[in-house]
Amino acid sequence: MIYRHAHFIVATITTAILIVAITDAHKPITSKYTYHQDVYPIFLNQCGGCHSADAVAPMSLLTYEDAYPWAQSIKEEVVNLTMPPWQAEYGFGAFKHEGSLTARQLDIVVEWANGGTPEGITTNHDPGEPKNTWSLGEPTFILEMPEPFSLPADVSEATRHFVMPAAFDGETMIRAVDFRPGTAAIVRSAILYVDLSGEAAALDAADPAPGFDAENPNSLAGAQILTAWLPGQEAIGLDQAGYVVPVGADLVLRLNYKKTWTYEGLEVDDQSLLALYAADPGVARVESIVLQPPTENGSNEGPLVSFSSHLSRDLDLLAILPNLEADALGVQIEAVAINGERTPVIRLASPRPEWRTRYWLDEPLRLTQGTTLEVQAILRSGSAEGNVPVSFTLDLLPVQIPTAEPN
Repeated sequence: MIYRHAHFIVATITTAILIVAITDAHKPITSKYTYHQDVYPIFLNQCGGCHSADAVAPMSLLTYEDAYPWAQSIKEEVVNLTMPPWQAEYGFGAFKHEGSLTARQLDIVVEWANGGTPEGITTNHDPGEPKNTWSLGEPTFILEMPEPFSLPADVSEATRHFVMPAAFDGETMIRAVDFRPGTAAIVRSAILYVDLSGEAAALDAADPAPGFDAENPNSLAGAQILTAWLPGQEAIGLDQAGYVVPVGADLVLRLNYKKTWTYEGLEVDDQSLLALYAADPGVARVESIVLQPPTENGSNEGPLVSFSSHLSRDLDLLAILPNLEADALGVQIEAVAINGERTPVIRLASPRPEWRTRYWLDEPLRLTQGTTLEVQAILRSGSAEGNVPVSFTLDLLPVQIPTAEPN
């Protein structure tokens, strides 16, 4: 009797498992959108820079077999606006290569996830071998890390600085920078600094391994930044303008490495590349200013941070690089003209410091003399820890006043 009873229980459990499996396998298809015909183009263009084979994200979304098991997680991420990691709010300023999903794209992904994740007509989306070319064409200079850096098997995440071997003949104007990770699966972000102090070179020479791991070298705190790269982003080239690299300056590449589960417990090497595009010597020089709160500002003791800066001349705003050292519920900049007219510049909803990038305006924004730039931020509870970790680096061009033609 005991044996028969046990056999009955096993048979019942097995039947239940089969019923669940069959039910799940025949989940009703209610979505009019399919993976191959509707969802794949969105994943390719908006997500493929990270979510592809051997890229930095933990899973690829570029095959149906890889994507559909994650459908509910994908839906939650896109609905919560945490993915794609484009943080500039649509409609509050206009930017090049906006990475957020449109309302229609969001509707397609959500309906597909809720409606049974249909595959559609099977299509071969294999892009073939990746093209070994730079997006902006042949660069003026290609800089490679002097030697590979090995991320040890027992280290999952690390930040490392490398002094790049740049040998310019003199002062150089750079109109664009592109970046290519040596091992895309572990390179999370890249920032290229111009160091005038020599501190980075000294730290690099003192470290026996390639590069150095000082978290925040003093010399880079206010250094000019030539590029702030994230996976999947396209390089932006300036037209008739450039960043100045003075004679004797060092170019310092800051890389954030992070392993996915695929590489946990493995030693991984990286030797990344930079492509630099020189501008003509006579082009306009980009100037960078930092918007930051005064050292003493009693009004910023709570979660609300607000400060402003006045412009003493006419400037064209080209790009904005947020510098956030704490989690915030939101940050924004508005430009207030002398007549009180307000122009939205940028608003970041729930920005994340680890996704630091430069936001290029779709068209330069003219800021006339006397304009006030107002910054507001709401920090998450306890994130400030006694300081105000919010600032922005603005890249601007002085407005050229045309000279009168002689009579």
